[in-house]
Amino acid sequence: MYVYEGSDRFKENEIDSIYECDDLLFKSISNGDVHESVRLAHLIFDWFWVVINEDSYCILHRLNLFSRNQLKFCRDKLRLDIGAESLPVFEVDDSQFVLKEKLTNFIVLLANTASSMDSSRESQIRKVITDYMQKHYIDDITLRRVAHELKYSESHFGKLFKTCFDITFIDFLTEIRITEAKGLLKNPMYTVKEIGSMVGYRDNNYFTKVFRKLTGKSPTEYRTSKWLQ
Repeated sequence: MYVYEGSDRFKENEIDSIYECDDLLFKSISNGDVHESVRLAHLIFDWFWVVINEDSYCILHRLNLFSRNQLKFCRDKLRLDIGAESLPVFEVDDSQFVLKEKLTNFIVLLANTASSMDSSRESQIRKVITDYMQKHYIDDITLRRVAHELKYSESHFGKLFKTCFDITFIDFLTEIRITEAKGLLKNPMYTVKEIGSMVGYRDNNYFTKVFRKLTGKSPTEYRTSKWLQ
């Protein structure tokens, strides 16, 4: 059972309308924000109970309609795999506390499921981006180019990339290139200049500068230290 720590009393000045609160609830569920989803659901419940001040049958009707609408939105918009059997069963003999508890548990289920879906989706996107960059790091790739190749707008892809990796596109690309360079430096067949070109750096001086920044050593120093081990 989810325990909400906060006032159960509806504050009329907190939102402009019950419709705005409903919209905010859907956004919170979409974001997987359980605490905020419960808070907003409680505001709506208290609006039903206190402000409308109707009899119990009308309250049940409104709660059932509200729950069905939330489920429909989540299934249609978020593609959540939740069946109608998950809908709360509100009964006329239920107390105010029990009704609110049933609604709360339902909203928690929606928010938690949305959160799990987001994590799965993010993991898939992260793999697609990583695979593409692992294959093309030698090329002159940019955020715009990768966004275009993966069918995203540049602005949306930039935000998505930061969410998935928590570093910038350039930093991620640089890490891939330098990691590959480290492996190649263990092979005496290639010169430092050739290795720089093989990992996407046409300017040997720039390659050396970037390599030193990430490792604390020049490519030649790194190669020598590995041979001495």
